[in-house]
Amino acid sequence: MSQWDHNPLGAAVISAMVRLYGPESISRLVRAFAHGKLPADLNGLALMDTTFQLAGMDFAAVVAELFKQASEDARLHASALAALPRPRVRLVRRADSVGVQALCDTDGAEQERRTFFLRFKPQRDSGHERYEHEVGFGDRPVWRRKSRIQHGEICVQVGLKVGRARVLYEPWTCLPTSDAVPFADAAQTERGRARLRRARSVTGSASVSHHACARALPPPGDATEHALAC
Repeated sequence: MSQWDHNPLGAAVISAMVRLYGPESISRLVRAFAHGKLPADLNGLALMDTTFQLAGMDFAAVVAELFKQASEDARLHASALAALPRPRVRLVRRADSVGVQALCDTDGAEQERRTFFLRFKPQRDSGHERYEHEVGFGDRPVWRRKSRIQHGEICVQVGLKVGRARVLYEPWTCLPTSDAVPFADAAQTERGRARLRRARSVTGSASVSHHACARALPPPGDATEHALAC
């Protein structure tokens, strides 16, 4: 396993720096972190800006090079990226408890085998040092304690493991707890949608008859859910 497997972003920053400033930039950066002029109370962006300046480099230019390379990689690997599974989350409620349910557009059997990696933060602008990490299995919710919910919303980032070690995360989303749906109803609707997707894959058509849709979904307690699914 590479030393960068647990920090792919750090590896990307170093690669961008080497492209701009050459291989010797690595030793320059290491020496800068030990420089006597580097204030001990710096952190975050201020720390990176100052350290790169002491090393005779521009951190903003390195970040720009990183995004330039990322855009090029996205163009070169567009078809592979489009084929990656895209997880999503929604809030569910059981009695007074609110949980986060991670889902993926796959059939029921595949969903049951999924392992989701969830990051939580107290508020939209909370720093990474306040992240909490949980693991979700299948369609089972990760329930949140009331003390962990602030301002009536849950901020969460969901990811799926790709390959042996890497987890790819979706963007952060903050969902109001007032939007939580009853857990039993949510599970039933998702099973119906999975049956509908299987029906569409069998017919090879994007459209399924009204009768097929009616068979795939449970009796609609929510007309909006039924219309969206069909």
